[in-house]
This record gives sequence, C-alpha cells and structure tokens, in this order.
Amino acid sequence: MQRPTANEEALVLRSPLSKLIHSYNPGITLLVVLWTAAFALRERLLKAGPIDQLADNAIKSLLLVIPIMLAGWAVLTVVDRRYRLGLFR
Repeated sequence: MQRPTANEEALVLRSPLSKLIHSYNPGITLLVVLWTAAFALRERLLKAGPIDQLADNAIKSLLLVIPIMLAGWAVLTVVDRRYRLGLFR
C-alpha cells in the first residue's frame, strides 16, 4: 500500500474556505481584475483630459456593478449550501 504524497494530502485536508476560493477563483479573479482596470482607466482618462459624460457614466457604473456582483455571488453560494440547490457543482 502506497502512502499518499504531500500534494495529495494537501488536497484532502483543505478547509471549507480554501475549497470555496479554489472553486470560484477564476470568476472572482476576473471581476476583481476588471474592477481594478476600470479604476485605472478612469483615473488615466481624467488626467489626460476631459472625457464625455457617456464614458464617465459607463466607467462609474462598472465600478458600482462589480462589487454588487461579487456580493451576489457570495449570497448565492451561502443559499446554495444552506438549501442544497445544486447551483455550484
């Protein structure tokens, strides 16, 4: 009988928080990167010169929508685990 490797043991002994992070990391990472890029883009455009109202409103809405999406994702995860809906399999 073979002993499990250190890597296999690490996979088995994950905490619930660690499992959550590894399960949904790509989507959350994408949203955070997009949010950070929107902040940087808005600052750069404001320093470069006046931007029109439409562009400023679009970037502001992006800055507001992404945190709401992240909070909604967390709520969906909690509800899915509580009521066993099977949303994240």
